[in-house]
Amino acid sequence: MRAVRFLLAVSWATRIWALHSSEVGVVDWHKPFIGTPLLDAHSVAPKFHRIGDAGEPTHSVVLTATASNVLAALDPVDGHIVWRYMFEGDEHVIGYKQHGNVVAAVSGPGGATLRLLDASAGHLLFERRLHSPESGRLFDPEMLGTSIAFGSEGQDSDIFVLSNAHIVRRIDGKTGDVEWGWTAPDEACKESSLVAYSKIISTSSTVYVIGLAKSFAAYTVHVSALSATTGELISSINVPSSIRDGLADFLTLRNVRDYNIAPHVVWLESESVRSFALSPELAAKPMMIKGADYKRILDVGLEDFGQIVALKKDSTAHVFALGKEGLKGIWEFAESVSSNRYTESIYSSAVDKDGRPYVARVFWSHVFKKASAHIFAAHLSDGKGLASGFTFPFETSVHGVISHVAVDAANPGDLQIIARLALTTSTGAVQLWHQDQLQWTREEGLSDIRAVELVDLSERKVATARIDDESFGDRIKRQIAEAQDFPQYATSFVKRFVTGSYASVSSSVAPDVNASEPLARDAFGFRKVIVAATSQGKLYGIDSANGEVLWSRVFGLGWAANVGGQVLPVKIFVTRTVSDGDSPQVVLVTQRKATNSLVDTVVFHVDALTGDDATGKSPSKDILQGVDVISGPLVEAFMLRTDAGRVVVLLDEFAQIYLYPNTPESQDAFRRLAPSLHIPLRTGRPGHRTITGHRISPEPEFTGRHLSLPTWTLALPPSEDILAIVPRTQQPVASLGKVLGNRTTLYKYLNPHLMAVVTSSTSRCSIYLVDGSKGTIVYHAVLPSADSKCDVNVVLAENWLVYHYFDSEATGVNEAKGHRIVSVELYEGGGVDDKTRRLDKLRIVFLLQQNNFPYSLRASARERVTVRRSADAEAFHTVANENYQIQSFPRRFLDPRRPKRKPTSEEMEEWLTQYDALLPDDPKRVLSHDYQVVGTKHILTSPALLESTSLVFAYGQDLFFTRITPSNTFDLLSENFNKAQLVLTIAGLALAIVIAKPMPRAAVALSLAVSSSYFHLSPRTRCSATDPLVQEAMNGYIDDDIEVAKAIALSLQESQPKPSYPRQIDYITISDDEDEQDDDEKQFQADLQRAIQASKQEEGTSLSPARPAERQASAPTAATPFLSERAQLEKERLARQKRLRPDVDHDAQAGSEEDSDVRDAKRQRLSSSSSARSYRANPGSSSSAKSGPIASGSHSWARTQAISSQSGAASSSKEQLFWEGELRQTGNAHVDPRKDTLPTFRLTDILAPRDDIAFAIVSAYVYNYSWLYSLFSPNTPVIAVAQDPEGQETIKTILPNWIKTTPFLRNGMGCMHMKFMLLFYKSGRLRIMISTANMIEYDWRDIENTAWVQDVPLRSAPISHDPKAEDFAAAMVRVLRAISVAPALVSHLRNDHPDLPLQRLEEFRMKWDFSKVKVSLVPSIAGKHEGWPKVILAGHTALMKALRNLNAAADKDKEVILECQGSSIGNYSTQWMNEFHCSARGESAQSWLDVSKARRAKLSFPPVKILFPTSQYVRDSALGEAGGGTMFCRRNQWEGAKFPRELFHQSRSKRGKVLMHSKMILGMFRSRPSVFSGSSNRSDSETEDEDDPESDQEKLIGWLYVGSHNFTPSAWGTLSGSAFNPTLNITNYELGIVLPLRSEEEANRMVCWERPPKKYAHGKDEPWIQSESPAFAQG
Repeated sequence: MRAVRFLLAVSWATRIWALHSSEVGVVDWHKPFIGTPLLDAHSVAPKFHRIGDAGEPTHSVVLTATASNVLAALDPVDGHIVWRYMFEGDEHVIGYKQHGNVVAAVSGPGGATLRLLDASAGHLLFERRLHSPESGRLFDPEMLGTSIAFGSEGQDSDIFVLSNAHIVRRIDGKTGDVEWGWTAPDEACKESSLVAYSKIISTSSTVYVIGLAKSFAAYTVHVSALSATTGELISSINVPSSIRDGLADFLTLRNVRDYNIAPHVVWLESESVRSFALSPELAAKPMMIKGADYKRILDVGLEDFGQIVALKKDSTAHVFALGKEGLKGIWEFAESVSSNRYTESIYSSAVDKDGRPYVARVFWSHVFKKASAHIFAAHLSDGKGLASGFTFPFETSVHGVISHVAVDAANPGDLQIIARLALTTSTGAVQLWHQDQLQWTREEGLSDIRAVELVDLSERKVATARIDDESFGDRIKRQIAEAQDFPQYATSFVKRFVTGSYASVSSSVAPDVNASEPLARDAFGFRKVIVAATSQGKLYGIDSANGEVLWSRVFGLGWAANVGGQVLPVKIFVTRTVSDGDSPQVVLVTQRKATNSLVDTVVFHVDALTGDDATGKSPSKDILQGVDVISGPLVEAFMLRTDAGRVVVLLDEFAQIYLYPNTPESQDAFRRLAPSLHIPLRTGRPGHRTITGHRISPEPEFTGRHLSLPTWTLALPPSEDILAIVPRTQQPVASLGKVLGNRTTLYKYLNPHLMAVVTSSTSRCSIYLVDGSKGTIVYHAVLPSADSKCDVNVVLAENWLVYHYFDSEATGVNEAKGHRIVSVELYEGGGVDDKTRRLDKLRIVFLLQQNNFPYSLRASARERVTVRRSADAEAFHTVANENYQIQSFPRRFLDPRRPKRKPTSEEMEEWLTQYDALLPDDPKRVLSHDYQVVGTKHILTSPALLESTSLVFAYGQDLFFTRITPSNTFDLLSENFNKAQLVLTIAGLALAIVIAKPMPRAAVALSLAVSSSYFHLSPRTRCSATDPLVQEAMNGYIDDDIEVAKAIALSLQESQPKPSYPRQIDYITISDDEDEQDDDEKQFQADLQRAIQASKQEEGTSLSPARPAERQASAPTAATPFLSERAQLEKERLARQKRLRPDVDHDAQAGSEEDSDVRDAKRQRLSSSSSARSYRANPGSSSSAKSGPIASGSHSWARTQAISSQSGAASSSKEQLFWEGELRQTGNAHVDPRKDTLPTFRLTDILAPRDDIAFAIVSAYVYNYSWLYSLFSPNTPVIAVAQDPEGQETIKTILPNWIKTTPFLRNGMGCMHMKFMLLFYKSGRLRIMISTANMIEYDWRDIENTAWVQDVPLRSAPISHDPKAEDFAAAMVRVLRAISVAPALVSHLRNDHPDLPLQRLEEFRMKWDFSKVKVSLVPSIAGKHEGWPKVILAGHTALMKALRNLNAAADKDKEVILECQGSSIGNYSTQWMNEFHCSARGESAQSWLDVSKARRAKLSFPPVKILFPTSQYVRDSALGEAGGGTMFCRRNQWEGAKFPRELFHQSRSKRGKVLMHSKMILGMFRSRPSVFSGSSNRSDSETEDEDDPESDQEKLIGWLYVGSHNFTPSAWGTLSGSAFNPTLNITNYELGIVLPLRSEEEANRMVCWERPPKKYAHGKDEPWIQSESPAFAQG
């Protein structure tokens, strides 16, 4: 029986390692990095590369080799890693060359290996070993002596490789076979014995190998010409030259745009630029460029395009180009001379998609505190060249200085240059700038973390006032303010208590993206701050919840800033924790290495939550300055916990002690602890190091500092050198001993001074366990070395030592080479129950067991999780293996006491399993799942507040964080525990007791009351009811109230026992006494309120509450509660009362000013019950349609998650994701290809992949249903929102799985003009598309439209419904409700699609995460909107509110110039134009309504430009007059007396002669007074947002609206009424977005017309009038 229990326990323990797929990315995160880019040479530095075949669409990547020995490609759009190729640790990548769709890379000493990779995906196409690494020459720099060149045969051209500085090979570009090889003459040839080749150039017939021959005082250029076909030497020559710097003053050039131009060698000699033309005969003579004196020539990456940069003595930059006449200067960068006003310039290059070169100059201005970029294009201005420049706000205090720039350029116009800059900074960051706009930043410095700590967060603090100091009035105010939060707290408490929705161990602790709350600890302590210092001189604070950077600080160099240097982190300590009662702080100990070779020790002291300087020396937005502690190198540093706080102890090279902070309190505390301190230090010269123990002098020496005095020295063999010292981890000890199955105890050897020492010799590795207080060796093991290297991973915790190594020696028949993992446990005494009391008689017994491990390890750690049910701790060993995985193994799998036989019952009680030499590779133990965690160097662990859970942080090249529960969450209830059922059971029992207890007394009392009561009946009613209680409820009411009276009576009857009196009772007529009638009325009102409250309580206790529309639509069944039926009766009574008493205005309280007809129409729409709408929503359903209740809440969420899990991760190759939102023009068949340079949207691209769409909501004014239906999967349920010809609210099935719904239009006037799509994918993703195009082919093919697309991810868990929300999602829910999507959704759910991702409209905001949506939604809802709360939610007042939310409202000293592009012209008046312009400025409509109507009528037109095509433009367009069918302007409008003809401007597309159906409004700020000189731009209206950050306003130059609104009063609405009670009348349903603009360039890029628009010529230009065109003549 014990064996069975043991096997069950083991199976349970194994199962808990597996992690559900839903938890991936929730309880863990992975941040992949490529490493800090290499900048030593152009052959390894970052550069843009365009991929794609000729004539096909192309895309760019940013290629770079990094310090992490990685070759990678980044997507310039969002910065994500397209691919990365990891080289082996000892095989450094030393150069790469891109060509078409491939990238060739050489690696290893002298270029030992050539690899060809696919440039799009990074796949290895072939690998060719050129020579053995041992025979490779070592150069400094490494890339010297290697070069790559591609042939001229096209994409699959052969590769010419120079390796080892003297071997050239031609490699087949497809197979990787060597076609021929050439080796330079051997050392016997005096002419070439000192030649080191470094560059190679290929032509169609000849390969030129260029190098330098060392002479006595300089270098001489040497060239060898080889046959490209056979590799035979054609000629070889020493070019007359004298070069001083062979690395910098020697370049090669060729021009791939013109193969008739001979390649050249260019060098700098005697301050002049010289060149030598290359030909097979090498017969040319060196040429010198006369003129200025130069100090440097620069390879900017255009060696294949024949351009270089030469710097004059004063740093003035000249651009030289290789032409048919040789090398000559073509451009001089203005103001490039050296100056203290700006930094030294960085020169780079770009090549556009047409193969035209550009040269860029980038520098930082000390005056303007910005970076500047100047881009030169030699082909512009008729070949004379043109330079374009811009500035961009690079932050030096955040990212250091710019170290390198890669450029991508385009030439969209004749005199226009657009550039993208990929910057590499001194802190290791990589940034992408599009002109002056930062697109993304990658903190690649985090790929080399040198010191890290996990810091606990404090609990959320509740601000409280000091009661002692406050007055009575202040106390009342404080208590009232505190009481305001009580309802929310009570509601939240009840919700958590009832539903059990407490914090979950499997839920994310990441904050909301838009949250502005201070950092605080979560319920279980999972969220911490990871404080990490990198070798790039930067300190980071990282949120452990999601891996996002909370703050970062750049290290200051102090005095070394004048000479240069770097700051290298050594150790980091948490000197103040949250338990100390204040914000946690960390101290970072660093070494500052100046370029003048001086080294000193600097301490940085920061707040761990904010990164602020704890010393107060450095402002938060500035460089972080440290505290100089030691004027010399650091030997050791550690932290002491004293009664004066935590103190950092540092030792210098003279063994002197330094304290930080160095206060009198810390000095006294240290003096008291000094006698007990033992400090082992590594001593001796490199290669012969040993360990010496030290004690602290009791008193300071004459220098004022304590000294560390040597006490012992570890006796190591002379051939051994110390590689690493691993101290014992300082963790709480779970128990002093280990209780065995026979109830005896093994007492652990717990020595706080124990340390592990790893040493190496020529053929062996050794590991020692050393007592740091005495220098005695406790344990020693000799390990074999692998290839003369000691790669040993060691972990030491408590009494447990684990080490891993590679065994390259197979000594026995049954042994083999492989990885070994050894587990050692140390115990006191000679056996069980033996504990040594005296240290001089201490005996140590160690237990050891060895396992074979399947992989090589990169890092390891040991974690402990305390388990209360046992006397010991459940520990596990975490490792990073060579497969880029993080694995964890329970300690029992490595227990050295595992028997090599079947375990006995006592051993099974200890959870001991039978020993197996091979440690199983169980994928369930992989913590990193499918993540590739590359380059892990260290694993750090930290405890959580839960005893069952530990946090694991792995760092190296990548970062990975997770939490692990090896014994499951034994300290929490399971998440599957049905808390709701438990609570409801208890509540039901309690309710039954309450109800049943008074029933006997009530029955007796009621029977007595009935026997002596009279039941009254109104003379008008004449009811023949037989139940007395029913008659009592009906007493005194008109016929309209019969049903509600029944409801009240039933309520009373149900809550009381039935009396036992006879059914037949005599009735008498009541008197007309007024008092009795008043009492009856009061009784009725009381009974009515009781029924309503009972109904509400019933709804509140429903387990699965359906929304009102669904409850009312459901047919009552026998089980339907009576209270819900009575609530429905009451609503219907009110409806009848309105119908039967038209003389009473029931809408008077709303302040309606409508006439009776309008009011009746409005009442008819508003009073139509949900049940009626649900009935209309199902006209086509069959009799067998499902009619059961629709699940909501968590049930619908589970369905969405199920769809997500089933869909998989596969996606169409055409699928693009737009997580940040994208605004593009639609594709058009008639645009000018030369002008159509920006990406466009096609409807098929937006819908891709169409088979993955689970549900769609589509809205448009015009449809081609058959065409649109073909673009969707036939199985996809779709709701199509359209317009009813008569303006009625209808719903019907039009196609299989398609339901059309139409919203109500008042009096049938107006139109449903919204154009959008909501696409719900099976993966859980939501795609939103808001466009100007109808759902017909014409709009997506023949005429220009605009679309905005944004993908929205599914939340990890739904949020609660907030009816007061006003964000994007809440606005969209209001729109969907207004256009009658709800009944169509109900129809889908009740018929064939019960599992839709959207079960009710409120879930749209609850289930999807809209935090990355940065635009504001601007809807127009047809109808009459009264009162400020409704007015600001639609029309042009909604535009005003959106502008304020975006901080895009104009300041008082700013004017807004509007450019309004549309396809339809409205009836414009000065009053409406100024009304709209008021909202467009972001001014409250209240200020407009405060102005008298007479004054409004006298206003002139505001600064508005109305864009509409002229008749001539339409005739000249691609489709001619026949294409003007969607442009509307009437002759009577244009010739109206007050029509603003002077505001009309030409609408001309940027993409050629096409007509634009796009609706856009561009608002640009300029300095001018407001229309109302005396009015304020801000009112005191409570509906307005008073936040107006000036910092954000300064960044904006305007805003842009895109959507379905034409610039007409019908679309935007017209205001009336007063400032106190305004009314907004809107005719149409419209929808669009508004987004802020930060630059003129951004505005020009986003709009679809040519700017600035050209004004209509007076008397010449007229608008296109469709009715006057023969193409549209009637008849």
